[in-house]
Amino acid sequence: MTALSDSGNVAAVAIEHELLDRLSAVVFETDAGGNWTYLNRAWTDITGFSVQETLGTHFLEYVHPDEREHTVSLFMAVVQGAADACHHETRYRTRSGAYRWLELRANLLYDNQGQLTGNCGTLVDITTRRAAGQAVEERVQLTELVAGGESYDDLPFGAVLLDNDLVVRRASPTVRKLLGHPLEAGTHFAELLPLFDVRDTRGTLLTPEWGPLATAAQTRQRQYAELQWRSLHGDAPLSLQTTVIPSPKPNDPAGELVMLLQDITELRRAETRLATVAHLGQRALEVATLEGLLNEALQAVVSVLRTDFADLFIAVADDPLVLRAHVGWQHTLDASDGVSRELVQLAELARIAGHPLHTHRIDLPHLPEVGAIYSLSVPGTTPEPHVILQTHAMRERSFNSEEVDFICGVVSVLTAAVQRRQIEDAAVARSLHDPLTGLANRLLLQDRLDHALRTARRDSNGLAVVALDLNRFKIINDTLGHDAGDEVLCTVATRLVRATRDTDTVARVGGDEFVLVLPGVSEGDNAADVAAKLDDIVSDDMRVGGRAVHVQASIGVTVSLNADGTASDLLKQADLAMYEAKRADTRYFVYGGHA
Repeated sequence: MTALSDSGNVAAVAIEHELLDRLSAVVFETDAGGNWTYLNRAWTDITGFSVQETLGTHFLEYVHPDEREHTVSLFMAVVQGAADACHHETRYRTRSGAYRWLELRANLLYDNQGQLTGNCGTLVDITTRRAAGQAVEERVQLTELVAGGESYDDLPFGAVLLDNDLVVRRASPTVRKLLGHPLEAGTHFAELLPLFDVRDTRGTLLTPEWGPLATAAQTRQRQYAELQWRSLHGDAPLSLQTTVIPSPKPNDPAGELVMLLQDITELRRAETRLATVAHLGQRALEVATLEGLLNEALQAVVSVLRTDFADLFIAVADDPLVLRAHVGWQHTLDASDGVSRELVQLAELARIAGHPLHTHRIDLPHLPEVGAIYSLSVPGTTPEPHVILQTHAMRERSFNSEEVDFICGVVSVLTAAVQRRQIEDAAVARSLHDPLTGLANRLLLQDRLDHALRTARRDSNGLAVVALDLNRFKIINDTLGHDAGDEVLCTVATRLVRATRDTDTVARVGGDEFVLVLPGVSEGDNAADVAAKLDDIVSDDMRVGGRAVHVQASIGVTVSLNADGTASDLLKQADLAMYEAKRADTRYFVYGGHA
């Protein structure tokens, strides 16, 4: 891997750093001594320390004291060749004094002589995921206590005592609250089984007889499973980690089953959010069209957050926001009912605020069947381009900080994708346009002319090509300077564009040579009128550098009546007509009737 600071192209490095600043993960680089030499903006978001105050300090200053020795040993193992890269989880200090768990992945950096120059990698905040994992580990320990006969009424997870016929003998208060069911003694638990989805390791849905309860009752072996509980009240499904502990006595008619349930919904949702952002980052490199990526991202947001619809606005600089993508409730696309106006206003508020606006209620009195929507509006962190993602629920709900962070991650991915597309489009535009005047260059002219010929043949229409050359332009350059000459060329280009239609093409093909493609011109008289008009607008006096300058042009026009000629033929005929006008000093000449 090449060090970020080693690039010789300052502009490329600036763009690279700007894109990295949009990531939710920390991207870092250190020197050989372990001192920070680069950090993206996510460092400040996670730790609270500014990048400026952190650069130059040693990375171990931020690692928890209990884990510094272990961290150094892992890095040394990589240096000594015992491992290819460093990957571990450790605690990093924040400005508040608290510590957050970060997952580190790092590679060593070497110069051309093979000398170690530092390392670079990423830091991902896994505090929420780690806490959920810790809860699962604690549950395993508590399970062993229950298996040993300890009371479970006060355990932090649900417990149900069942007989072999799956009749409830006893249920803890936690499981009643978790399932939203009283689970009184004598309840037939089998009646609730249809509300549980059980899947095998491949994700295949299993029928109840293959569930952990039935298997434990038959085999008298402890069973583990992850279940999906579909709420009795229509709430979002819960992910439940389940352990079933049977009585150790086989064929015991009085045997019992202890079923332990722990809610790991937030853990699974956190994993889904992280996986979704990572997947979208990969898709940003694969999807052929930006529109496809934007729609895919909005579909993912609606699915992961269980909202009803989402929209994405983009603006360049201070331009108005433009709706670029929308999924879900199509009613919002009807601007006449005011919903779209409300959504644009909310996006503008987020744009001005520069931070997420969450749980924003929008009342819709004119839509009583809806009443109100509850929205989360998240702007990107960079002003160029402005990217604002909104998602909305048609029922009352709030958005927690983890969900806001998820949307921020999605916005970062989309902002980087939009930025990359802008860079690509700008590169394409530079390759197809004259850098001085912004007109089409010869390459784009050829493409436009080929397209115009195909259209003219299809529609049995005519086509005119105009070649225009400024007379005695060299004198302007020699007497007034090249800056004045450039100003003349730009003025002429502007006049030509204003005098033509949107369907026409104006190109600069040489120093003072211009070519125009004019579809729909099918008569010599019409072509002569066009040439006269162009001559008038070019010869109008202009002021350059405070001085009046009079410019004249030689103009040649050729007309293809049946569009049977080639692009090369038409360009040659227009050039011949232009040189004939120059030779005869007639200002313009029409070579008509080309078949």
